Amino acid sequence: MWPPTYPGTLDIIYRRLREKSLKVDLCTGEVYSLNGKWRKLTHTVCGRNGYHYPSVTIYRFYYRWEHGKKVRVCRRRKIAVHKLVWIAAYGPIPRGYQVHHKDLDRMNPELTNLELLTIEDHHDRHNAVVGVPHADAIW
Repeated sequence: MWPPTYPGTLDIIYRRLREKSLKVDLCTGEVYSLNGKWRKLTHTVCGRNGYHYPSVTIYRFYYRWEHGKKVRVCRRRKIAVHKLVWIAAYGPIPRGYQVHHKDLDRMNPELTNLELLTIEDHHDRHNAVVGVPHADAIW
């Protein structure tokens, strides 16, 4: 099949969760990777809106041919920990839904603090609380 298809970030996450090489602690929201020994992956990044949230960088490697040579390509993508916690507990996030923090604290990715809302409901919840902007809101 041409052009070749490469596994996406979510495909890699699902595979690593199935293979037990990626571990998500649902109580604390910590994410660990097995590379010989368990290593903590969670780190804090600053989003486009200036607010900090915990995330994990997922690397995917594949090979392609360039000028007759086989070249190793590395792609990386950051994914928010609260999304990883939800995926590990309940499976994929359906299209048109977002994971919401009940206490509005982005640094608290515990499973008991998360709920799945439609995009409209999610925006309404954040707009109802005065002074709490949301990264995905369309103004």
